[in-house]
Amino acid sequence: MKTLGKASVSSVLRWAVEVAWYVAIIGAIAVYVEGGRALIGGPAGLRLDLPIAIELEPAAHEIVSQQLAIESARIDDVTGMLKLHVSSRGLVAVWLVLASAWLGALLAVVYQLRKIFRTLAAGDPFVRENASRIRFIGLVIVCMELFETLLVLGFSYYLRTVLDISSISLQSDFRLSPEILFLGFVFVVIAEVFRRGAEMREEQALTV
Repeated sequence: MKTLGKASVSSVLRWAVEVAWYVAIIGAIAVYVEGGRALIGGPAGLRLDLPIAIELEPAAHEIVSQQLAIESARIDDVTGMLKLHVSSRGLVAVWLVLASAWLGALLAVVYQLRKIFRTLAAGDPFVRENASRIRFIGLVIVCMELFETLLVLGFSYYLRTVLDISSISLQSDFRLSPEILFLGFVFVVIAEVFRRGAEMREEQALTV
């Protein structure tokens, strides 16, 4: 199966991206419906799943081993998911603003991918617009990784001030994913390749 043009891998992926676009729109609508119900005072509130880092208090657990001659050990670097329902309209409003930023970035990326794969399915990938689109995707990936890291850090700090949990303590966890950042910068580099390819094609067209 060929890579570009009609009846190619690109055409199959194009339709997959089209499906992802409409799924993302439906997901965004569902988020706003749930958030809107919680904002107007829905009885169930809003369910939040928040990634957190925790520290187990040494007095709450004991790790020993006679075979390994271990008298004491501790568990560090523990992460988990805190699931809770909130009814505070202020917190729900903040969540909706943050969710809007994340969903907006997601939809923007998928939208640009739609345009890119349309050119690939048409067999014409090296256009200047694709270079700008790929660079945009890379920068959004990097920015959203920074945004999510700061968001988790901020929520961790906030939860430390309002939650009382026995035997464990919440930690402010600042963790950038090097893999995600690397992926974002790869897109930026590929964008330059596409830009140079578009320039070469234009120069070739002028010499004919």
